[in-house]
Amino acid sequence: MTVDIDMPERFAPDTPLSASKSYIDLKHAATTALPKDVHFTLIEAVAEHVCETLFVSDARVQRVEVRIVKLAIAEQGESIGINMVRHRR
Repeated sequence: MTVDIDMPERFAPDTPLSASKSYIDLKHAATTALPKDVHFTLIEAVAEHVCETLFVSDARVQRVEVRIVKLAIAEQGESIGINMVRHRR
């Protein structure tokens, strides 16, 4: 996943951690934020949920790109899946 956020013009040595996006938030959007009691028929719906989770959790997020590779159908190591890009509306 790639996330574009509004950032300060530059980062100084004393810039607080809150000026950046927490990698834990990214991990959460792709793992524990997925509802356990919902079956996603399409991988696109999983990607959509990840994007929405990131937009809702941080107003600085302007663009999210999610890449999902379906390893189970790869026969010779190819990357078969989708890339989804969403922009904040």
